[in-house]
Amino acid sequence: MTEWTPENLVFDSDNPKIPFKECGGSIILPKIHPLELEDPSHKELRYSQTITNWIIQHFATRIDGEGIIGAGKTEAGEELRSLFPSLKVYREKVDEDVFITFYMDMMLHGGALQQFLANDRKRLNITTGELSSPSYKDRHESMDYVFGKLLGLKPEQLDRLEKTIIANPYRPHMMMHFDCSVETALSRIVERAKKDPKRIFELSDLEGRLLNQEEIASVGRGMHKLLYASNRYCPPDEHEAYLKEVQKKGIPVMFKPQGVSPEYLRALSDEYQKLPDLCSKFNLNTVLATIDVNNIDFKDARYRLALTYAVKYGRCVDLMRKGFQIEESKKEGYFRVTSPYGTTKEFRPDYQ
Repeated sequence: MTEWTPENLVFDSDNPKIPFKECGGSIILPKIHPLELEDPSHKELRYSQTITNWIIQHFATRIDGEGIIGAGKTEAGEELRSLFPSLKVYREKVDEDVFITFYMDMMLHGGALQQFLANDRKRLNITTGELSSPSYKDRHESMDYVFGKLLGLKPEQLDRLEKTIIANPYRPHMMMHFDCSVETALSRIVERAKKDPKRIFELSDLEGRLLNQEEIASVGRGMHKLLYASNRYCPPDEHEAYLKEVQKKGIPVMFKPQGVSPEYLRALSDEYQKLPDLCSKFNLNTVLATIDVNNIDFKDARYRLALTYAVKYGRCVDLMRKGFQIEESKKEGYFRVTSPYGTTKEFRPDYQ
């Protein structure tokens, strides 16, 4: 495995020393080693960051972040926004009422939840697709299909989800897969539940406790929203069966969340290893960048380098085929970037 040093991070237009390999349309970044790099103002990061930020301003680049629950998709979006100010970031919509209800009975509410989320993501995709500015958002709706399979959706429910996903008129240019172990993800889920008590419902195997009035009201609102999703996207007879099941179970006074179990995360992790196949299934002709995020601080310079180079090379390799040029003059000491429209920008070593 190539180590990341200032020498092998330099971009040479004649012989690019790219710190990852391309495999069948995918980019797999190397494991992040505990190297002694300088702080995030390290010159190679600054050059790459500045050049890439200038490039993506010329194109409506769409990036989707993917990974198991707790992999750090939201943190990646915040870090990308700090690296590339022109990038608009959209976080996954987490409806507190709906998720509290879902984690009470994941199998019962799974079908309505996934259709609820898939339609919401479809609306967001249309919004980002029509923007002239680059964007990053948590998750692509194709993963709703995977979650649906794990939650035991019926074939006809999966068919409806598939039609919703395929009907999306826009595709991401890049999908960043944040490869995370189950153990690392679980520890992050526990940590964020400590910071935000509302997210305690994500945790499994908690002791049963009494719900307070606010939580009971939240569950009621969540059921209303899920019933609406079920009523809107399911046949009437299925909706009636769903409603009777909810009424029969009622809202428990003593609550023990099913939450995100290690078994559920492992099954999800196994599905993420098939991400290239999923992209093919839904005609996602996109660059897939896999970044190892185990045991890494999200503010670490190496993590920022991984994000920067994934965007720069994953996107710019395609752009350069269309007439985009990046050249480096070691003798005169500058990077020169030329767009297909003839616009040129030079970045020198002292560029800030």
